[in-house]
Amino acid sequence: MEEGQDTPFMRALLRRHEYVSEDNPPLSILFERYYKDRSLSGKTRLEWDSVRDRFIKASGDMPVRAITLSTIRGFKDGLLQTTSGRTGMCSHRLQ
Repeated sequence: MEEGQDTPFMRALLRRHEYVSEDNPPLSILFERYYKDRSLSGKTRLEWDSVRDRFIKASGDMPVRAITLSTIRGFKDGLLQTTSGRTGMCSHRLQ
């Protein structure tokens, strides 16, 4: 990433503490809280972490109440346009 490049991730990173409260944590904190409450297998946690990281890269580590249906649809559309580096095919089959 070039220095000074304006991306949704960078904007969210800079604003991550705005509008955040105990009942409106950033998505990353919510995941950590969930992991503490549940006993997930290592594989499941890796899969969830992968999706979380992709979402945060695309949209930023948003407070959970700021995530809208439009945010999720945009993320899904981005996944559908992503191709696998290994096969060259769509890397997610979300229909």
